[in-house]
Amino acid sequence: MIKDEIMPIACKTGGKTSSAGYFDAKMDFIRDEIEEEILDRTERVEAERDYEERESDREYEERREIQRERRFDEEELFEEERELERLRREEYDERFYE
Repeated sequence: MIKDEIMPIACKTGGKTSSAGYFDAKMDFIRDEIEEEILDRTERVEAERDYEERESDREYEERREIQRERRFDEEELFEEERELERLRREEYDERFYE
């Protein structure tokens, strides 16, 4: 397992693996594993954050589009009301002046 992975890296003295070399190699191996795990977690967190930001941006754009549509609908309604009022005035004027 881990010992099999560490032994080839360990310092050898006189054909035998020294305890200090083995310990140093083991610590380096563990440190590398921890650093790799930290990087993996950091990448996952950043990916999740990016996804959430894109979702948030998408939701924001959807809300803006809805607001634009509402504004357009309100403007259209306002124009229709003005036109209706103009027609009423014309009709009233025609009746009044007849």
